[in-house]
Amino acid sequence: AGQKAGGGFLTWGTQDDGANQGVFGGPMQVTNDSPFPPPPSSTAWIAKVVQAHLDSAKKLFEACPFSTQLRLSVSPTVPGCEEMLAEADYRVLGISPSAKNAQANGGQPSTFQRIEARLKAKAHKRRRINARKNGQTLPAETPAQRPLYVNNINSQRAHCCFRTLYGKDEMEIEHVDIMADERCSVTLPTDVDVSLAFGMATSVDLQHLDLGPLHFGGLSRITEMPVLTHVNLNHNHLGDLGVDLLFKALVDAGSSVVHVALSENNIGDEGATTIAVSLGSLPRLTSLELCENFIQERGSMAIAEAIGGLVAGDDVDMEEAPAVGPLPVLSVDLRGNRSRELGARRWAEVICNHPDLKFLCLAQNELGLVTKENFLDLVCAAVASPACSVLDLQDNFPMGYDVEACICRNVFTGDEEFCRQCGATHPQKVCKCGVPFKKGYRSCRECGNPRDKKGRPSMGPPPREVIEELLADLPPGEFDPAEVRRAVFIRRHRGGGSEKKGRQPQQGQPRPPPSVGAAATPGGGTGVPPSPVGSMAPPSTVATP
Repeated sequence: AGQKAGGGFLTWGTQDDGANQGVFGGPMQVTNDSPFPPPPSSTAWIAKVVQAHLDSAKKLFEACPFSTQLRLSVSPTVPGCEEMLAEADYRVLGISPSAKNAQANGGQPSTFQRIEARLKAKAHKRRRINARKNGQTLPAETPAQRPLYVNNINSQRAHCCFRTLYGKDEMEIEHVDIMADERCSVTLPTDVDVSLAFGMATSVDLQHLDLGPLHFGGLSRITEMPVLTHVNLNHNHLGDLGVDLLFKALVDAGSSVVHVALSENNIGDEGATTIAVSLGSLPRLTSLELCENFIQERGSMAIAEAIGGLVAGDDVDMEEAPAVGPLPVLSVDLRGNRSRELGARRWAEVICNHPDLKFLCLAQNELGLVTKENFLDLVCAAVASPACSVLDLQDNFPMGYDVEACICRNVFTGDEEFCRQCGATHPQKVCKCGVPFKKGYRSCRECGNPRDKKGRPSMGPPPREVIEELLADLPPGEFDPAEVRRAVFIRRHRGGGSEKKGRQPQQGQPRPPPSVGAAATPGGGTGVPPSPVGSMAPPSTVATP
């Protein structure tokens, strides 16, 4: 029916006039000569627009002086603030949210100042809802929760757009207040190649974009990265393959990158091993952020061995591996992985003698899931470390029914009526029959209904007996008891008494052979020194950040 009388073929569809035909592309002309036309791409025009923006940024950066810090940040629109970002104003660029900038511009707040105010109100409402669910009440004037510490090694906080633009500070505004969950992310079309940014920018900050290996297809062609210092690819989907492409490109280009952040990127042990092997070829890389991935014992041990100066590899015997000396790494953040007991033991051997490692976070790594011994050995190593200032081991033990935790993760000790951290009241759990649950009981003492565990974290602080052992063995005056109860060890100052011997590592268990590069202690130890004996430090009501 579509054949012409002269032997030609009729065409179906409309002429393509170049106009925007919608998300699914314009209609195509089809003839009997092409019965199977290629399907139209639903994201082709989106990818073209995004790629044009990246190309424009490249031309702008190439025109800037070489000494200029060029920071490229790409992130989704913050939910609930779309109309403010759409309004914008002439003060958006270069204006950080602060009262001083508002006064300098005639008292009118800028776009991001108004967004920050809305996010603060949203965060305050979220905290009150969480407190009500936990059986607590917040005071009318809730003070901002001051964090126990701030890790800003290599100025990493200045290279995250959520901190510099939206005011994220872990006190009044947390990341969950800006991007609540994965539904806030956007999926960048796979036709978009972000590789060009690595060859021209000082800082590459691409978050919540669902980036995968296909978005780094041209990274191997970037032969020079002369000014790149910070890479922030948090909250994406690089996986082990994407990590391999990234670090291979950084090594081949001889990059001088100092900080790499790859939190929530589905990285497993293979990706962690790739990072460990690449660390020796990136001498300027001194801070790593690998939170909330799937790194388990093997991957965590590989990173520890690389930083401690042991060449990692499957074909190298651990006892015969050549010692290359510790790498000058200052900060490692592995929060939310699965290092467990074996990883804790290896990290203890590393930080005991490492001359530069100042910050180590192994929170939520199930270090005390089976036994407390490796957890205590890690604390002992931090006490004797020549450089370690902060060791974060929060939420590594199964949460017991006798432990009451506040919404701010602080632990109630004794019969405290209010939280020392945020001022919230003590949790009051009430059974369906109206009788309050008694502390430590798994069921109601009146009707026998089981205690509701919904919303209760599975992992929490160390048990009471572990805390008492720590407070008895730690050097007096060096650590805050309130922070120790939360398994955060911040060295305030160094005291004497390290020559005294207290608890020995892994009591009652066979000792493994000493690791290469770690100095053995007298008596055939493993490089992890005994914890010093001292009296309990005086209690502190508020943890000083």
